[in-house]
Amino acid sequence: EALLRMGSMTGWVTVFTRKERRHGWVVPNQVSFEITTTVPRALSKGKDSIEQALRLSDWGKRSLDDVIQRYSFYVTSATDLMPHGRAEEALLHMVFALDLLLGGDPGEQLTAVLSERVAVLSHHAIGRPIDQIILCVKECYEMRSGYVHRGEKGHLDSKLDRGNLTERLDFLLQAARVVLGGACFARLQPWCQGNDARKAWLKRIDILVAKHRAGMKLGGEDLAGLGVDRIRVESGRLPGVVLIDDHDSSSWI
Repeated sequence: EALLRMGSMTGWVTVFTRKERRHGWVVPNQVSFEITTTVPRALSKGKDSIEQALRLSDWGKRSLDDVIQRYSFYVTSATDLMPHGRAEEALLHMVFALDLLLGGDPGEQLTAVLSERVAVLSHHAIGRPIDQIILCVKECYEMRSGYVHRGEKGHLDSKLDRGNLTERLDFLLQAARVVLGGACFARLQPWCQGNDARKAWLKRIDILVAKHRAGMKLGGEDLAGLGVDRIRVESGRLPGVVLIDDHDSSSWI
């Protein structure tokens, strides 16, 4: 009767969810009882406000949209897993997302390429040195590898003194949201259209990576070219990032 009453007020009800057996992700999951629900009207209003704020009325028609959407699926899955004590799975999804959007090509130093691109895009909004973010992303990648290949869980001896997995996930999620802000900026730019839109975006990111490797400080024009200077991190009850447009108005992501 309770489920029928809930069903009359909402769009869907999830009754069962997976329960971790305290082993690696390859071990089958148990099922535990849990109920989650959503109100359709609130969901619809939220979708409309996001679409208007981020100018997504043409979503799916621009070249970068498909990879941004798949990226967002992985990030959302990670945030759904985090409150349920499934931190290792959340880390996997977060690394999958960043690798999908910013990962390198076969033959490149994949971990180094990914960490540098994430750091260049996120350092300004997060307010941390590029090298510190590079190290953090590299160590997150090592934690992901340790979990997948060796079943290691929960901590890593960290040079950043950020060995706690939950704290590391929070930091990586913040960087992932900033990266999403950069992607939302890039999708609207004339140089980010056509079949090679993602490659065109990555080439511009890699110019900044090369400057950093050469010891050159990234200036205002460097940041503005990728929209990095427009992104602000928001905390509090609704954490996310703000993307400032040309008229100094903002959109929440």
